Amino acid sequence: TAEDQVDVVVDLKEKPTGAFSIGGGFSSVDGVIGLVSISQNNLFGYGKRARASAQIGTRANRFNLTYTDPHFLDSDFLMEARGYRTQTRFRTNQGFNTNTTGGSLTFGHALIERLYGLVTYNLEEVEIKDLEDFAPFLVRRQAEQNGGRSLTSAMTGAVIRDTRDSFTEPTRGNRTRLAATYAGGYLGADNNFTKYSAESSQYVPLFWKLVGNVRGTLWYGDSFKDTPVLPVQERFFLGGPNTLRGFRNFTVSPTDPAGGEGLTGGNKAWFVNTELIFPLYEPMRVRGLVFFDIGNNLDERDGFGDLFTREARRGAGIGIRFNSPIGAIRLEWGFNLNKRPGERMQVLHFTAGTSF
Repeated sequence: TAEDQVDVVVDLKEKPTGAFSIGGGFSSVDGVIGLVSISQNNLFGYGKRARASAQIGTRANRFNLTYTDPHFLDSDFLMEARGYRTQTRFRTNQGFNTNTTGGSLTFGHALIERLYGLVTYNLEEVEIKDLEDFAPFLVRRQAEQNGGRSLTSAMTGAVIRDTRDSFTEPTRGNRTRLAATYAGGYLGADNNFTKYSAESSQYVPLFWKLVGNVRGTLWYGDSFKDTPVLPVQERFFLGGPNTLRGFRNFTVSPTDPAGGEGLTGGNKAWFVNTELIFPLYEPMRVRGLVFFDIGNNLDERDGFGDLFTREARRGAGIGIRFNSPIGAIRLEWGFNLNKRPGERMQVLHFTAGTSF
């Protein structure tokens, strides 16, 4: 060796890259749930990721298989393949159950700094089953076609910009996502529709340790060709911890156009969540919040402009979030500020879960 060079021997020990978890919890959407998952973040030693998971709940079962290659064919493109099956059991309150089986293929690439683009192809079959007499007309009409089964072939393009300082507890920054979906038409299958969505969430540090958060979301969908209205599985429902708090899950919805009381979902909706977040007990990362939510949801009988001229639904309340020995807990007590007949004045939203 040359006199100005030194041989260096480095011993490396790779940390475990696989994980297995089993746990359970509660969701105000799915009820009591159990979860099993297994993942590998360095498959075959090439940095590929694979994950299989099963979630069993009192109201829904969800099974997922995902394979991700962050550098597809040694490029800067991300490739992700996913297969899934979902079984819902909402017969007692919605009048029908569903089985959904599908798969998707996604390619993504960074466009400019902090801006990411994604293109996804999705093929999905939905079966409507266990139909009750009180199910909405739109559901009954769709269930009469092809034995209740329908196939959707769809392409979705999305752009995402994320400047938040943390994924789990952000205090500043913005996350914005714009997406458009085209289904049917030249892509074939049974359902023909387009869907558009825009979502933006802004975090702002205020005085002391207070953090303000404003999140706005707008959804719109429309059918074409021989699909009379947006299919049941693609329609929009508001209400619950992720949209409008102070309302029961999925109950902010247009009602059956045939005159029944069934909730059919809309083809256009918007909502805004505003939160003031503050620390309660920092050693355990316990945070409190006060919130105000507002939004609306309409169907094909109304024009797009009616979304913003009709009386909006409003909810407000308080909440607490923290990580506990049984997992992440989110507890929010919401009040319906413009209660209508048959609605509750207040709703407690609770989710909790763990893995170990």
